[in-house]
Amino acid sequence: MVATAIKQIVEQTNDNMKLLQELSAQTNIIRDMVKTINEIATQTNLLALNAGIQVAHAWCLW
Repeated sequence: MVATAIKQIVEQTNDNMKLLQELSAQTNIIRDMVKTINEIATQTNLLALNAGIQVAHAWCLW
């Protein structure tokens, strides 16, 4: 009876470990996606800033 309970606990613990490993892998994928999105946002902001500078420069020359 005790041995059966311990066996069930071990099996459940192993299942939980597998689930946590899968969750960790998915978390890493999401982290990489967020990093890429942040890099794109940074580049977009830089392009917007450069466009604003160009407009201001063109306005001064006009």
